[in-house]
Amino acid sequence: MDGQRYQYSGGDIQFVVEEAGRAGVKVAAHVQTQSGARAAIEARVASIEHGWELTADDLALAKRHGVVLVSTDFTVRALLAQGMTKEAAMRSHARRVERLRRAYQAGVTVVFGTDVMADVNGESRGVTAIDYVDSFAEAEIPPASILRAMTIDAARLLGVERERGALRVGQAADIVAVPRNPLDDIESLKEVSFVMRDGRVHRHDLTVRP
Repeated sequence: MDGQRYQYSGGDIQFVVEEAGRAGVKVAAHVQTQSGARAAIEARVASIEHGWELTADDLALAKRHGVVLVSTDFTVRALLAQGMTKEAAMRSHARRVERLRRAYQAGVTVVFGTDVMADVNGESRGVTAIDYVDSFAEAEIPPASILRAMTIDAARLLGVERERGALRVGQAADIVAVPRNPLDDIESLKEVSFVMRDGRVHRHDLTVRP
């Protein structure tokens, strides 16, 4: 919606949201600026992606309208891989974590997202992506809420909550196993040892990190 020479107006976005609603689909808005985020939230999009510049009023309105924040809170390592200096990466990371903390405290539904765009030291992008749980932890978001952001709330945003996002009868058997209880140690998500998708085992005794 923004981050380019032309920024969509509130009227533009409202038109898109209304047309999408008639088609039975949702609108996700790519926003990097405060004005872009505000316009998207006022138009009642389903979610804003990034939302790096959000005021307290923006967050309050997002909560009131049920707009979900798909945060992409880059780690310092990920920002360095994009070419930032260490100082700039640390400043940027700190701002994003602070925004994530404020969003959670304001009661906005936050869904885990990464937007990984660059390779970090030759590691897989999956390994780079799971490091983003550190940003959530730094924002003092409890492990249970982090897990919701990665499962239940994400499924609900995508409209697949009847098939995925939880472990219950009738849902897809999408399961991972880790060596410790992630409710006690969220870092255990970096050590997946078992992967099942749709009831089929894809990997067993898998070590994510060498």
